[in-house]
Amino acid sequence: AGLRSGDRIVSVNSAPVASWGDFHEIVSSSPGAPLTVVVENESGMRTVTVTPRSVERPTPTGVERVGVIGVSLG
Repeated sequence: AGLRSGDRIVSVNSAPVASWGDFHEIVSSSPGAPLTVVVENESGMRTVTVTPRSVERPTPTGVERVGVIGVSLG
């Protein structure tokens, strides 16, 4: 299965993730690219692959493509 409630993001593509901002930056800069995510929860550590969906986001000069995966901080 993919990411679950209670998972703590440890790393993405072997790069440590120290904050939600780090994770958000990696995901948003990777539209359509599979990401290997190591997560930890009460059951231990596991690896999942997620592929951010590519969406268009308006900018002051036009639009840009960003990656989203539909998770939130909570």
